[in-house]
Amino acid sequence: MPGWHAGGKPACRVPLLTKTGRFKRPVFSSSLSATPRFVAALRSTLLYEGAQHMLKLFVRNLPPQTTEAGLKELFTGYGKVFELQLSRDMFTGKARGTASVSMEGHEARKAIEALDGSDYEGKTIYVALDKGPRSGGRGRR
Repeated sequence: MPGWHAGGKPACRVPLLTKTGRFKRPVFSSSLSATPRFVAALRSTLLYEGAQHMLKLFVRNLPPQTTEAGLKELFTGYGKVFELQLSRDMFTGKARGTASVSMEGHEARKAIEALDGSDYEGKTIYVALDKGPRSGGRGRR
């Protein structure tokens, strides 16, 4: 069978898609191990399968009683939500007031236009494109 070693192990891992829909380079290996990096890449491929152009939104000023289900219901009105992460306080478990939502490009833009500055459970929420983690800074000394 082409692409297989004599021992029955795959010659390379299955090429995976990035969040933008492009293929990642195959990683050649003698064994297919379930490393955390591989599992995360496989999970993201399955989540974003069929999506053309993904955008991650940053939502802030959420009330402490916000739930994932309620937030997903809010954004589902504008398109399919592929991933939703609500940041929570480590000790109390209450929402910290921010979340990130992954949606397809044109649907994400509709959600931004409709929800930015709107009222959600008594608070004005702000929705924008997620810029990712901040870079720079002084770091740990």
